[in-house]
Amino acid sequence: MRIQAISDIHGKLPKEPCPECDLLIIAGDVCPDLRPIEEQGRWLGEKFVPWLREQPATRIVGTWGNHDFAPMWKKHIPEELFGELATFGVDELVEVEGLKIWLTPWVPNLSRWAFAFAEDVPAPIRKEIPEGLDILVSHGPPFGYFDEAQRPDGLIIGNSDPWGSHVGSKSLRNRCLEAKPKVVVCGHIHEGRGFSTTVWDGKIYNVSSLDRRYEPYDPRFMEVEI
Repeated sequence: MRIQAISDIHGKLPKEPCPECDLLIIAGDVCPDLRPIEEQGRWLGEKFVPWLREQPATRIVGTWGNHDFAPMWKKHIPEELFGELATFGVDELVEVEGLKIWLTPWVPNLSRWAFAFAEDVPAPIRKEIPEGLDILVSHGPPFGYFDEAQRPDGLIIGNSDPWGSHVGSKSLRNRCLEAKPKVVVCGHIHEGRGFSTTVWDGKIYNVSSLDRRYEPYDPRFMEVEI
């Protein structure tokens, strides 16, 4: 199966369509930072949905992120925003050509943001992630993987943990160690874009499409292999 993925669009839709694929994954922070919130909802209907229609992908699945306030509050967006065009889930299991995919938007250590908690994401939410997954789509990364955040001046934002300056979710990492998804697709930490294997014998992709200055990477999309 041909899979392409992207995250952290922040309203800056790629000018070129994704490479032709069977599955396009979108891992959150879709909306521009617009206020009031109804502007986000209007943008989703007027800009994002037409852009999705242009993508040469057989199936499109995704989740939201901490900048996606209108989807979190379910305000100012049509109830059937996507119809059969795409599936965007919040702690939801979908199946695509036999692949089991879990969609979850949550991030830790952020107050007053969408799909976020002031501390780590509670373990009961993580326990919903089933075993036997082919792909886990999470906006935020698990702790220790592509999660070193930097300020614009280049200084790393982190804590005193012996792992270093990592800001990912420990509860997500713990659940990954238990559930062992074959592939994790995430974003959130723009400068963490990359690919790695994991200690639970899986693969992880941070597919952020903008860097920490919100400038586009080239290419914007990343190929994902199962």
